[in-house]
Amino acid sequence: MNSINTSKVFVAHWDALTERRSFLSEQLEKAGLQNVEWVTSFPASELNDESLMSKYPIVFERSKHDNRLSPAVISLLLKHCYIIEEIVKNQYESALVLEDDAVLSNSFTSRFNDYKSQLPEGWDFLWVGTCCDIHAPYQKGINVYEGDGSRCTHCYLISLRCAEKIHDDMRSIDMPIDWYFNALIKKHSLNNYWAEPPLSLQNRAFKTTLQL
Repeated sequence: MNSINTSKVFVAHWDALTERRSFLSEQLEKAGLQNVEWVTSFPASELNDESLMSKYPIVFERSKHDNRLSPAVISLLLKHCYIIEEIVKNQYESALVLEDDAVLSNSFTSRFNDYKSQLPEGWDFLWVGTCCDIHAPYQKGINVYEGDGSRCTHCYLISLRCAEKIHDDMRSIDMPIDWYFNALIKKHSLNNYWAEPPLSLQNRAFKTTLQL
């Protein structure tokens, strides 16, 4: 059973990045996170699969003339598509989704549970992490704020309700995953929230100043 209040933890990971897995595994263990599934499917070197191209035709067609959709970007977005499918298939009440470059705060577990308890009924996304210095105006004692988009995809909480809403849209993905989530938030008027202070940063150098 997880020490955090969520049904499942997923980590989008590229097997070749062994240092990332080792670093994040230590963080997960320290935070007491269990029931973790490392999603390593769809490696960038193995995307020439007819069934895959048939399932997600738009993104593969667009990648022919859109240099934003590199094999690495497609590999990552397909991992997130898989995660959405798994949440719906297994009826997970909620899931924490991480990418392998996430750096968690020192008090991730206790603060995460506190933040989740502040979410209103009918919430869809909680962006637990942040990037590009994107923040909501912080008020002492309030940790959950309405947000108008994603804050990168290295650390977010998604509800089953949300996964069911966007499940069918994932086959039509045609842009990097964070941009696509932004589009779906608007399309479905999703109940979207940002955590403040954030509990995760995205840091490929495996260093952090996050001391919460």
